[in-house]
Amino acid sequence: MCNSFVIFTIIQAACDSQCRFVYMDCLSPGSTNDIVAYRRSGLPDKVEALPLMRYVVGDNAYTPTEHVLVSFSGSEKDDPAKDAYNYHLSQVRTRIEMCFGRFVSKWRILKTPLYVKLRNATRTIYA
Repeated sequence: MCNSFVIFTIIQAACDSQCRFVYMDCLSPGSTNDIVAYRRSGLPDKVEALPLMRYVVGDNAYTPTEHVLVSFSGSEKDDPAKDAYNYHLSQVRTRIEMCFGRFVSKWRILKTPLYVKLRNATRTIYA
């Protein structure tokens, strides 16, 4: 009998405009809501400590704050100005997708589910 499990974790990560990870956390299991995983990570403290005019771009799972920008949804996005904002925000959000794409391309073990013991999943991702 195998003592390995398929592990799904939520990775909270931030990258810069050069597609370099500047923060990564994978402490929450895959069934965790994004905002709960965000709050459990050390990222909120780092985000709120940003200087003025510095922002983090997130998706709609996150709560907008003075430093967290999220897109408009629902009937709000019908406004042309808000639609333009959403478009430009989505262009910035592609950076994190590119960053994860490079990450998975370099470390092919992450292309498929991890068959490791739970205690080793976070270590495997960090490594």
